[in-house]
Amino acid sequence: MASPLLLLLVLGVSLSWAQVKIYDLRASDLPSSIFATTDGYVKVFCGPADLGKTETRDDDINPWWKEEFTYFKAQENDVLRLEVFDDDILFDDLLGVCQRQIKVGTHKHDCFLEKGGTLHYTYTLNARYRALRPSLHHVTMKSVTLLLLCSSILCCWAQTQLRVFNLRAKGLPQDALGITDGYVKVFCRDDLVGQTSVRKNTADPWWKEEYTYYTAQLDSELKLEVHDEDLIWDDLVGTCLTQVQPGTHQKQCVLEKGGMLFYDYTLS
Repeated sequence: MASPLLLLLVLGVSLSWAQVKIYDLRASDLPSSIFATTDGYVKVFCGPADLGKTETRDDDINPWWKEEFTYFKAQENDVLRLEVFDDDILFDDLLGVCQRQIKVGTHKHDCFLEKGGTLHYTYTLNARYRALRPSLHHVTMKSVTLLLLCSSILCCWAQTQLRVFNLRAKGLPQDALGITDGYVKVFCRDDLVGQTSVRKNTADPWWKEEYTYYTAQLDSELKLEVHDEDLIWDDLVGTCLTQVQPGTHQKQCVLEKGGMLFYDYTLS
């Protein structure tokens, strides 16, 4: 079976440069300083470029930054560097540095910081291609057609895996018993893919679980139900529905009884 790389070589195409997007930056268990709880922000670099920094999240050891950073001249194996700081009165304190060489595709990473806590982030590197001068004169139309057919079969086979990840919510409502004890059920094509753990007493939970469904199809219905665990019976806070499409997507959904659910999925 022909690989996409072999097909590109036969057709006279090569990787030229790429676009990288860094997003979904968040941290957990950042250390407190002698002044107060951490006021965290992140600086983002790729190769020689300074891509900018996030806003400062005051008094929060589990911050989530909404900014996204895009660099249009990235190349595979460029070094992506993220520096996490605590904004202080006199000078800012460097909590840790995360570095890695970027690869084509969408990747989610966790990085342990030198002074405590963990940085979580996602990046996507989309390849750009350019045409080469024809050099494989011996390639026949029949072989090219065969390679195209094999590549099409490979792509169709690959587009059956759905991954749901980065589930989090904001502003979940309180009930008579207290702050929400939230969890999420994940369904695809009416199949129960899984259920998260219960996050106790938080209106802004973040669930670390990821779910993979291997028989998804284009336009399959993805359903996420947000529940509040109670003593007698659990309360359905809201339901989110979407028809899945190829690629990586960030979604958000307003829940019927209050609050919002955020989640990512990849159909690949």
